[in-house]
Amino acid sequence: ELMDYFRRVYKREIGSDNEIRTFDGFPCSTASPMQIEFRIDQTPNAMRSYAEITLYGLSAASRQAIAQRFQKVRLTAGYVGSYGQIFIGEIENVSMGRAGAESFVRLYCQAGADKFGAVYVSRGFGANTPALEIILAVARTFGYPIEVVGDFSQLPRAIRGEVLFGASQIEMDKLARRYGFRWFIENGQVTIIKHDATRPGAAFQFTAQNGLIGSPELAVDGVSIDVLLNPVIRPADQFTVEAVTGRASFHSIYYQRFTGLGRGLYRVTSLQHEGSFYGDRWQTKLHGARPEGLQ
Repeated sequence: ELMDYFRRVYKREIGSDNEIRTFDGFPCSTASPMQIEFRIDQTPNAMRSYAEITLYGLSAASRQAIAQRFQKVRLTAGYVGSYGQIFIGEIENVSMGRAGAESFVRLYCQAGADKFGAVYVSRGFGANTPALEIILAVARTFGYPIEVVGDFSQLPRAIRGEVLFGASQIEMDKLARRYGFRWFIENGQVTIIKHDATRPGAAFQFTAQNGLIGSPELAVDGVSIDVLLNPVIRPADQFTVEAVTGRASFHSIYYQRFTGLGRGLYRVTSLQHEGSFYGDRWQTKLHGARPEGLQ
């Protein structure tokens, strides 16, 4: 009989340039998927996405291969008919342990770790070069596809030209402070987000009947909500919340009047995917700010 485990699915791919091992978490009639636990953090201010992935049920040979030979990991997760990649990156550290009678291996991973501190830019730009052209030139040195969110056309040009020489990470940080944007490496690409910009497209809608778990939590700078694991939504996307209950988590609730706690339109500022295949958590936590500020 097909066991769907609340229709949860995952696939983890671990390996090196020459060898990849795939552990399929799509339930089937002949075997139960292995247990997996994970926490993926996608916060643009951190410049990279991070992952902590714990794998159970592996053989001793597989655990040793992960610890000694493998450097890369890709994780796909979601639900039957609605799943996608939530992390791709490099394994920075590995630890092993036991939970009762079962052994596990825990991976500490970063997106772009193989290039983040190892690429440099040495480039000169002529007078009146557009700011976005300079930003993209540095971003390309990381060797990933690039996504730009927001309008950079109104930024001042480099009137007297520009010369950049140094670590690409440092030069990108300088440009981000100068021109007002955030950037980070996530899911195999460099994402550049103009301050407060949102990605085009319809807003995701979350209600108690459409993915919302529990009540929204209102903070002084926005809202946090838990939703069913959503591999599609990303920082700079917009989402709406419709809820009949909400809770406040800031001191000024005693001194300033707020209406519609937790309800309204928000911009994703960061998110975390959390999962335990046989446990309670298989969800995404969204942190959002209202584009127009709290009302």
